[in-house]
Amino acid sequence: MEDRVSALVLRFAQLDAAADALDPNTDLWDAGMSSMHSVSVMMAVEEEFGVEFPEGLLTRATFTSVASIAHAVRKLRDSDPAVAR
Repeated sequence: MEDRVSALVLRFAQLDAAADALDPNTDLWDAGMSSMHSVSVMMAVEEEFGVEFPEGLLTRATFTSVASIAHAVRKLRDSDPAVAR
């Protein structure tokens, strides 16, 4: 899952950091992600994984790293067994 999230982040976040420097725990905000780009990442993740981020997860912390995004997606998928992606 981290690989898929990472690909989406690299495509939509328009980071300042080089792609090879992005690991699951890289702080995306420190790497240059703006709030506008975080919305693009969120929408791409929702489409890719068939989930919808509830208001409680629409936080800077959720979108701090590839690992934190993947963790949120796992929680959403675990809470909705109908999501089969």
